[in-house]
Amino acid sequence: MATHSNTSAADTQLTPQQESFATGLALGLSQAEAYRRAYPKSVTWKDSTIWPQASKLAATYKVCTRVDELKSAAAKANGLTVELALREAARLAFFDIRKLLDANGRPIPLHELDDDTAAAIQGLELAVEKSGKGEETVLTEVRRYKMVDKNAALERVFKHLNLYANEHESASPLKAMADLLKLVQGSKLPISTARQ
Repeated sequence: MATHSNTSAADTQLTPQQESFATGLALGLSQAEAYRRAYPKSVTWKDSTIWPQASKLAATYKVCTRVDELKSAAAKANGLTVELALREAARLAFFDIRKLLDANGRPIPLHELDDDTAAAIQGLELAVEKSGKGEETVLTEVRRYKMVDKNAALERVFKHLNLYANEHESASPLKAMADLLKLVQGSKLPISTARQ
């Protein structure tokens, strides 16, 4: 049995301005920035005028669909997948700093580190320290590794696995208000008659 979509081709056709707006969003611009680029006359508008217009346009089906298409195409062209991103986040979150040292506790040269450990290094600072005087002067090369933030990587993994859902639900003001309304539903609450 054939199914018919309620959306016609005309409904999904974007104007050049809408296409520009969708492209801006897909590139990571804020809604206001993307709107101002797509509609140059809006550059002089106040933020309070831009925000509702940009938000309304961003919420339309055809713009949402186009943003998703553009993001998917960019990810595919660059070989990006959810699995790859999660694998990299996990690598950073669970690296073992002991792998930077050999059995004698000396730093392993960077080119000899395994891929997972090397991926966890954000930066490297090389310095030469001088000790002693005259003929007894000794120059020592010092390497300082700057490691990635494991907490930030773990945070990304936790969010993807939805491990914060219960914590956020209980902390949500709307959830707390809904719980309060359920609690008092059907009861008669006293009305304060105090006057100031």
